[in-house]
Amino acid sequence: MGNLEDALRYLQQAITLKEDFADTYNELAQVYDRMNRPDEALVASQKAMALAPAHGEYHRSLGRAYKGLGQVEATVEELRRAVSVQPGSADAHFELGLAFQSSGQVEAALAEYREAITLTPRMAVYRRNAGVALRDLGRHREAVEQFRDAVRLAPDDAESNYQLGLTLLAAGQHGDAAEAHRQAARLAPENVQYTFHAGHSFRLVGRLNEAESTLRHALILANGLASETAALRDELGTVLTLQGRYHEALREYEEALAL
Repeated sequence: MGNLEDALRYLQQAITLKEDFADTYNELAQVYDRMNRPDEALVASQKAMALAPAHGEYHRSLGRAYKGLGQVEATVEELRRAVSVQPGSADAHFELGLAFQSSGQVEAALAEYREAITLTPRMAVYRRNAGVALRDLGRHREAVEQFRDAVRLAPDDAESNYQLGLTLLAAGQHGDAAEAHRQAARLAPENVQYTFHAGHSFRLVGRLNEAESTLRHALILANGLASETAALRDELGTVLTLQGRYHEALREYEEALAL
């Protein structure tokens, strides 16, 4: 936050020296956005737009400000304008896709992600989000292809491995899902959800000892947080039941219910 405060002071000083420089207002809007101050980001973005209304990046900044304020329709409209001004910008299409997806317009989101991929084929995050959209549409085979491409482009990206695992689970490919979730948990060892799903996947393929140890580790990571601990204890209870350790399983189920 210290660097952001320094940037804020610098930009405010720059504006006092030259009040008609649109780039400064746009940079100021981006700083406010990163500081989670959407009202001020909106004002700065509108000033940038007033000075240079045909600049695509300014439309994107204004769209982000609307997003921060929860104004979904205004976000989509502004990002549409950004794409119309910058049709060759993969990032503009990607941001519009995110706005469509958050508003439940999944087909429209997928179209924008595909356009972003066409423009910049080696950007893993574009493929990952296309995979999420395809999965939301029930098109699991195509989603798996997108996630595999994302992992190929960014093998150390834990989220892509995790999303691949979720989609493989939904497609009934439990063995491949276990490997994808194992990779996600390895890449981000402090992430409770990644570790939980690794344990869950191990249980589905009968690797019960690995499932147990992984879920116990996830419980340590959860640190007593009720929203995550209950599901973990329930899953651990299932593993213990499958191992024939019924008394221990009962304790885990009781702990889950207590939460």
